[in-house]
Amino acid sequence: MIKTFLYLAVFLALFSIETSFIYFLPSPVDRIPLVITAVVFLYLYVGFPNVLWWMVFHGILLDTFSLSFVPFHWLAYVAAAVVTLLASRHVFSNRSFYGVAATTTMAIATLLIMEVLLATLGSVFGSSQQLFGAIVSVRIWGMGLGILLLLMVFPLAPKLKSTLGWVFQQYR
Repeated sequence: MIKTFLYLAVFLALFSIETSFIYFLPSPVDRIPLVITAVVFLYLYVGFPNVLWWMVFHGILLDTFSLSFVPFHWLAYVAAAVVTLLASRHVFSNRSFYGVAATTTMAIATLLIMEVLLATLGSVFGSSQQLFGAIVSVRIWGMGLGILLLLMVFPLAPKLKSTLGWVFQQYR
């Protein structure tokens, strides 16, 4: 029970930081994909399997609060979570920086592709405008800024892994 509460609290903190703080920074810094980068890092490097659900919940919350460009944004995040799972299990199984960075890039690229598809479908059915330029700009900047965020976090990775492992092991 406490472990579930901790996972929920950390997710909500990351979501709140991304949507309340990062989104209001000047462009292009406002495109930092904090939740996606954290999920890939925690899943691939630290080994927390439950954090993949954070991507799905992130998409659901973005849809709920209408903070997304496209309808059914959660579908894009489900696809990104599946790509993260498959890439980390079959392609980048080691815990190197390159594997984490490549998996993050693949997850964001999947979001880009899915958002363009969802925006196209939304514009065909009249439920959204065609914002392809904005979608591509946000995701391309997100890829670069996600890699920069990983570059800043990765030197701290062993300490983060031991600290987070200890905290979550205490509450099994």
